[in-house]
Amino acid sequence: SSRFTDSLNDFEDGIAVFWTIKGEMIELAFIARAKGWVGFGLSDTGGMVGSDVLLYSVGKGTLEDAFVTINNARPITDEVQSVTAK
Repeated sequence: SSRFTDSLNDFEDGIAVFWTIKGEMIELAFIARAKGWVGFGLSDTGGMVGSDVLLYSVGKGTLEDAFVTINNARPITDEVQSVTAK
């Protein structure tokens, strides 16, 4: 069986997201055609402001936990990094 229970694929735009919910945790996997960075956010309201986001820098290979306070502005890095990359 697959490691992930759900997925969303848009191969024309070069993105695929896979996920599994385990209790209060969510395990995510992304496949993206990107050169600079890839961002993914979750929001209670459906908008950018207040969303919790993950930012992956393709060149650096780093994953950052951040949040959005203002539309169209760079997210603010969370003091506590509660994500891990595998």
